[in-house]
Amino acid sequence: MRVTAIGHGHLDLAWLWPLRETHRKARRTFTHQLGNLAADPDYVYGSSQPQQWAWLASEHPDLFAQVREAAASGRLEPQGGLWVEPDMNLPSGESIVRQALYGQRWFEQHVGRLMETCWLPDVFGYNANLPQLLAKAGMSNFLTIKLSWNEHNDFPHRSFVWEGIDGSQVLVHMPPEGTYNSSATPLSLVDLTTKYPERDAAPEALLLFGTGDGGGGPGRTHLELVRRLGSLEGFPRVAYGTSADFFTRLATHRDALPVWRGELYLEKHQGTFTTQAATKRWNRRVEERLHDLEHLAALAWAAGGDYPRAALDAAWRDLLLFQFHDILPGSSITRVHDEAEPRYAEIHDALTALIDEHLAGAAESPTVTNTLPTPRAGFVRAEDRWWAYAVAPFATASCTPWRGESARVTADTLSNEHLRATWGRVASRPPWSTWPRASSTPARA
Repeated sequence: MRVTAIGHGHLDLAWLWPLRETHRKARRTFTHQLGNLAADPDYVYGSSQPQQWAWLASEHPDLFAQVREAAASGRLEPQGGLWVEPDMNLPSGESIVRQALYGQRWFEQHVGRLMETCWLPDVFGYNANLPQLLAKAGMSNFLTIKLSWNEHNDFPHRSFVWEGIDGSQVLVHMPPEGTYNSSATPLSLVDLTTKYPERDAAPEALLLFGTGDGGGGPGRTHLELVRRLGSLEGFPRVAYGTSADFFTRLATHRDALPVWRGELYLEKHQGTFTTQAATKRWNRRVEERLHDLEHLAALAWAAGGDYPRAALDAAWRDLLLFQFHDILPGSSITRVHDEAEPRYAEIHDALTALIDEHLAGAAESPTVTNTLPTPRAGFVRAEDRWWAYAVAPFATASCTPWRGESARVTADTLSNEHLRATWGRVASRPPWSTWPRASSTPARA
């Protein structure tokens, strides 16, 4: 079996530390790994999440220039086509599409190519729509390790083809050792070999080694261990390489791999749908505001108006950041959520103000805009009176004055032409009054 070793420094954008500390962690990690690349001419390092690359580009342009040069030479591999490594259960489908759009666009503009692999080693389960979205975003490969953490039912595969609900397929590899922080010792290869059920059908495996979660990546000890694993009697041969080359070789064995259909459910982390409910509520409210503003702004643009692209891009990037898999699921420290919620509110208010601008008009009667894909009808109060409306999906319609009768009030009724409510004193004896009363005499054994 052939083992491809890639240096990895998994960096949670927030977890046991706030976002501002991650800016510093990213700088230190890239600096450290550039030193390793200079010290070992064979070493290959990989880094995902365009968000941390973007922070480096804006805050440390000289360091970013060195990172781009290393990427151009093939020594430092950009990985993953999503803006961050987001939760894959709570964001809307549109948000997942935007994760791919903003991630792929950034790497294309700054590194010169699109990513073919979705890189989500630490995310808490994957919805069954994902293969379709990845395939349409140009990502034919998928990497995770997380399902090896299942606590009750062992996930049966490490290399397989994942088929979504529409029939779309992606090629999946889960590094068999079950970690993205491998120590790169001989015991790592023992685990990799014994925990790889497809090793005969597809004799290719990845070894992701280095210190992670808080970034950092491999140290010099890791590099020396990998060098010694290159030719260790009785073990698979280990060599540096990129994940892109690895998936190209794995694809030659695709026909021999099992097919998994439907959701990839993680049994490990519980409560991720409920914990930190305020964060989840803000995420959904901002998603709704973005949807409504983009609909209204597109209509205005088609009529010759301006499109608020800069404001929308800034709002989307912040929302996508907060969908990181230790923020939106609620698994970060309290400080992370305490700092996220005011920013959510700022984004929400700014989007609401832009929506109000696009809705402003000089119509003689109030108008209703329906941003939903279903027809709506009802009543709305404006200008100190009630109006009726009926509007088609994604359309705008004028309201008409409501001609209904005013409410009629008597001493014990409230009514109009549709409904009458009557109230008064309760005269009948409630059934529970006949129940036997609790005895004050102590019960005897």
